[in-house]
Amino acid sequence: MISPFSSLNMSRSILKGIAFDLDDTLYLERDYVMSGFRAVATRIEEDFGIPSRKVLQELWRLFQGGVRGNTFDLWLSTQRELAHKVSAHELVGLYRSHKPEIELMPGTPGLLGYLRQRGIPLALISDGFLKSQQRKAKVLELEKWIEIMIYTDAWGKPFWKPHARAFEEIMRLWSSGPERLVYVADNPEKDFVTPRRLGWKTVRLRLPAQLRYRNDPFSVEYAAEVEVGSVEHLKGVLEEWL
Repeated sequence: MISPFSSLNMSRSILKGIAFDLDDTLYLERDYVMSGFRAVATRIEEDFGIPSRKVLQELWRLFQGGVRGNTFDLWLSTQRELAHKVSAHELVGLYRSHKPEIELMPGTPGLLGYLRQRGIPLALISDGFLKSQQRKAKVLELEKWIEIMIYTDAWGKPFWKPHARAFEEIMRLWSSGPERLVYVADNPEKDFVTPRRLGWKTVRLRLPAQLRYRNDPFSVEYAAEVEVGSVEHLKGVLEEWL
């Protein structure tokens, strides 16, 4: 085992760079959802007098029940007094524009610092509403470790994963073939099929607290090359490839 404090010339390294997903890979997505619901609940109380605790409980109950994408529509359908005062579109805007109360998963700052200390370039490839993703990255202070941040929404939703553009852009920026690059993410529905097809190494971080923890890949093409159950295990896999 190479000491974390040893220097390593990049010419001796198998890896040329590592790219990470953001949501449910570097931080827990459910924490962002709770943060956004809290911001909405606070505004509802300020503007309309409905207790924020009640609003938060109702929104969170819908979320825990599996509601995705139309949470505010469903909630407003039960709030007759608000029907003509606020729209789901307005609540979505507030949710997306709030300052997130999130933090990196335990062990992640140490992992990112270790990789940078070893001289491995790091990147971010993330889908999602552009301004929201940028706010998340800023709150998490990812610029301390990650040199390239690719938000696919900057090109438009058609370029979200599994579109290849982000991965091809990383290869261009790092002047690297795919065999020396790694993508670490969580979602087997879209995260791994394209980098695997291109020839990247892929790792799925699979934790019980993630929203898609129980989701299995559609087929072997959608599965990651390696699956790990902790940040510590992830570090061990990356060390082997170093």
